Amino acid sequence: VSRPYKQAEFEIIFGEGVSKLGCVLDCAEMLDIVVKKGSWYSYGDHRLGQGRERALQYLRENPVLHDEIEKKVWSMIVEGTGQLGSPCGRNLPQPLQDEDVYEEIQ
Repeated sequence: VSRPYKQAEFEIIFGEGVSKLGCVLDCAEMLDIVVKKGSWYSYGDHRLGQGRERALQYLRENPVLHDEIEKKVWSMIVEGTGQLGSPCGRNLPQPLQDEDVYEEIQ
């Protein structure tokens, strides 16, 4: 029996394609850069909006803030310093080690 298939979730928006902004917001939430309390999204002292669509709209209207959040997300991903705060992130499978692969083959 093989390992479970890997999954990726992203939005495809007509006329735009894959929503880069949505992916940045999702990653920022998983890395606790953007905090979601109830339906409100906030980043530091900035209240981004109530609901995901309003938060995305706020980031579209404020490209400087969007760039700042995106840079933090990328730096945490590259450095590997981020701890996934979202419950969905905790359920991700751990990467395989060489020993695990060798044991699976035998």
